Amino acid sequence: MTIKCDVLVVGGGPAGLSAALTLVRKGDPSIVILEKKDIGGPTKLRYDITEVDKETRKLLEDLDISPLKRTKVSEWFFQDKESVMESEVEDFYFLRGNGDSSIESFLVRKLKAVGVKILNKIDIKSIKVLDKKIEKLRILHNGTDVEIKPTFVIASDGTFSFLREKLKVKKKILAKFKGVGMLFESDEENAIPHSRIYFDPDIAPGGYIYAGSVKRDVFFCLVVDCSLIKGEEKQLLDNLKLFLNRKYRKFLSRCKFKNYFGGVGISGNLKAIHGNVILIGDAALLHDPLFGYGLNYAIQSGYYTGLAIRGDDIDIYSNYIGWLHTSFEKYFHTRNVWRKRERFFRDPKEFFENLLRLDAKRLS
Repeated sequence: MTIKCDVLVVGGGPAGLSAALTLVRKGDPSIVILEKKDIGGPTKLRYDITEVDKETRKLLEDLDISPLKRTKVSEWFFQDKESVMESEVEDFYFLRGNGDSSIESFLVRKLKAVGVKILNKIDIKSIKVLDKKIEKLRILHNGTDVEIKPTFVIASDGTFSFLREKLKVKKKILAKFKGVGMLFESDEENAIPHSRIYFDPDIAPGGYIYAGSVKRDVFFCLVVDCSLIKGEEKQLLDNLKLFLNRKYRKFLSRCKFKNYFGGVGISGNLKAIHGNVILIGDAALLHDPLFGYGLNYAIQSGYYTGLAIRGDDIDIYSNYIGWLHTSFEKYFHTRNVWRKRERFFRDPKEFFENLLRLDAKRLS
């Protein structure tokens, strides 16, 4: 069986699905999406909090994507200082994974409604590359060999991208993060009204703990800088449990545990356009090098890739990537201040000033 298509999307997470949705909203190309699981995204349910500025809000509105919750307020906790921040850069909350309300499920429903072909549980058997361009892929789908011949390939196959490694795309890693988390069901609605971020260098070296809630779901995630800790996932979970025992013991006694979750995020720079292949989202290492979040960049990169392909103007995406890489280098400079642990915790005001300057936030 042979399929010819204008655009082949490899990876059915938010980046690839956003690219496909942008393409079908801006025109009518032939699109095929490949996903190795039942649905893209994390295997365990989790919530992502991601920062959204004015430009990204317009982008989400164009794609008709709405968060489950949004807030302009966040609380920041240092060892000897607490601050409340209010900002025009909002926190958007999204459910991730195989849930009816997840962003992945929402995007899949929209794409299926307009007839986009999504092949799940696939296995890539071989790739033919000529002059840096992918001419065809051979996959196994439901026990059948399928040959796909695309004009463009969008690589959105995650942090450890198979296509990126297969094409030997060089990369420069700025920061690597590991996160572990716990999801609970509370006996009250909106128990944590806005995001809370805790800094404790003993519990989360080079990172932080964030907490939030959506309706009756409450979640906590510990994020660490992988260069500052050698612990396995169990140790990180133990650290998170220690923190929760100190700060939320009474509250969690009224909650029901739902599941653990975790993941790795890598921030870096690479050549995001390789022949007829465009790397986006996690595959393009689009994670913020300061805090490690990446969902906003996944959706953005998918959107600008869709515009670039439909407008036959690849500079739309290359200009976006150039701007993003410049921003990442600035954020990474601020991160180096953070990583100097003694200096950071002796004068958190300096960290805030750097953060405010970069993210245009204001302290309330």
